[in-house]
Amino acid sequence: MPWLFESNFNRPYPKESEIESIKAQKLFSFPGHSPKFNFAAMQIGFQGDPIVILDTDSNRLLSPGALLRETTVDPTIETKLLHFKDGEKLELNLATDLHCRFAQPLLSGDYLVLLRDFGTKEPNVAIATKQGTIEHKFRIHPDVEDLQVSKDGKIWVGFGDEGVFSRDPVAANIIACLDQEGRLLFPDRYYECFDCWCCSVNTVSEDTVWISTNTGRLVKINDLTIERAYERKNSISSTFCLTGNSICWAPPAKLQATLMPAMKYDFFICTSLDSAEMHFLRAVDEDGITIAHESFAARGSKMYIKADCSVYVFDLQENLPNR
Repeated sequence: MPWLFESNFNRPYPKESEIESIKAQKLFSFPGHSPKFNFAAMQIGFQGDPIVILDTDSNRLLSPGALLRETTVDPTIETKLLHFKDGEKLELNLATDLHCRFAQPLLSGDYLVLLRDFGTKEPNVAIATKQGTIEHKFRIHPDVEDLQVSKDGKIWVGFGDEGVFSRDPVAANIIACLDQEGRLLFPDRYYECFDCWCCSVNTVSEDTVWISTNTGRLVKINDLTIERAYERKNSISSTFCLTGNSICWAPPAKLQATLMPAMKYDFFICTSLDSAEMHFLRAVDEDGITIAHESFAARGSKMYIKADCSVYVFDLQENLPNR
């Protein structure tokens, strides 16, 4: 039992009888790929379409104590995107210099990819066609915690602490909305409600975006204006989906749990904007078997789960926990 749970959430670790099951639908599987390709990340497009990023990077962890600027990239690394859209699975092989960390589909059919440059001064955001060729590039600070693109092409970027505390004027604001040329649309300055760094971004619509901060605070941005900041009594700052006043927070991903075993737990935590009430959910498949999740991504009210070589989804709007 993770010993930090009680101190972090101000309540005892839940009993099994307190954890409800929530059924997740399997969207697709991706077996049969070359053994050299490893799972790198999962992203969700503006239509709720998952993108699985595979690459040949056998060691994507920074060495202990390493800073972004001290780490270099292997130019021979290959990257593959698996895009599940309208019931079909599209496959895109990127050029070796497009070793990406984030990938988002654009309305034009192209893809926006954030490259793993680790502190170089070269452009690190590229617009790539379905054939993998480059339309153009621009640069942002590389310490990106989360990135999503809205249907109308606005790029929402949440920055981590190395970006925020750098001298980069965009990353210092913690959150940024950019156009596809890299021009800043929002914000014009730092706001205290953004805390010290961004942990997760959820682009609900073209107009509405939510971010979670390092203290678990939720900030709602509407029409490029801060509508409200919600203070949280429980410090949760993971991937989240939401509907109405309910928020569902993902447990630590497999990699996070490996790095911080004291905070490891395998259930989702459902909280409310109006109270400190907490509910606990465990994702199961169509047969009621617990899904051994490894990674998560969210968009709007939907939570996406990567487990082994499959991607599942549940919709919080359709599965609110019993009250």
